Amino acid sequence: MNSSTDLIIGFSFSLMPDGAAGSYNTGLAEQLAVVLESRKATLEDIPVVALQWEIADALSELYPKLTEQLTKLERLIIVKPPKFLKEGVDLDLFEKWLKVPSANYKNVLEHCLELAAGETILEKLNSLLDDAAFYEKFEGLQLANLVRPKLGDLFTEARILPHSKYYPNGLREHQRIRINRLIVEAIVEDEKIVQRGQYLSTRGVLESVLDSCHAKDYAFGSVKVIAHSLHRPRCMEQLAQILRAKNLSVLMQEEVMSNFLPWDTSGAQVWCRSRDNWEAYEEVVSGNLKNSR
Repeated sequence: MNSSTDLIIGFSFSLMPDGAAGSYNTGLAEQLAVVLESRKATLEDIPVVALQWEIADALSELYPKLTEQLTKLERLIIVKPPKFLKEGVDLDLFEKWLKVPSANYKNVLEHCLELAAGETILEKLNSLLDDAAFYEKFEGLQLANLVRPKLGDLFTEARILPHSKYYPNGLREHQRIRINRLIVEAIVEDEKIVQRGQYLSTRGVLESVLDSCHAKDYAFGSVKVIAHSLHRPRCMEQLAQILRAKNLSVLMQEEVMSNFLPWDTSGAQVWCRSRDNWEAYEEVVSGNLKNSR
């Protein structure tokens, strides 16, 4: 790609407890579609679009042809939920854990692993993550919320098992990875056996996107940020910091939301349920960022 190629980065804002994209990310996907349509670009001018998986799931559901076009043209980068890595699963301990007699959910997981594609436990675990109906076998299982006691209830992220009646065609492409991993983590309670998936920060998203661009040899002359209006300033600030650190001279732009997104009190992340919650959260996060410089 030439240096005039644009990069659009979409930052998710919360999600639903069952891993669905939620109203915020649906709105962001709609805004992205408007931006791409307004360009009326030729195939060569279509920007590289980098999205957190929650927005990607919403985009795929609302605009399947657009998602297919971006994918076919290799213009789509998705920051996906984490799969299991070799360093995150102690295979010896996992094998020993499987041999300990148990009942209910552990037996179901063991049976699923026996049938899963792959030669190793790690391959089989990652195969299960892509199963759109895997979660249906664990009705009643309680997923572990993300809690950070030192930071307080405001920093809690609620997590629940989806209800199959809402997903007659199975979970969405990336939602299933998130939920299925949380199922495995809930059953394998010992974190020495299976490490927990890490929460991805705004900086983590940016690092992932820029690493992917570098790996794909994408060069770009401008970066446009699409994010919730109150999240956007931090996204822009951290983008500027990273670009400076990498000595990249790039035009930065931000997309102003054309539609107002009402606060969703049912969202997974407590800090995204109201403006007061968000401002209190942002005060803590901004303070931590300043102290880390």
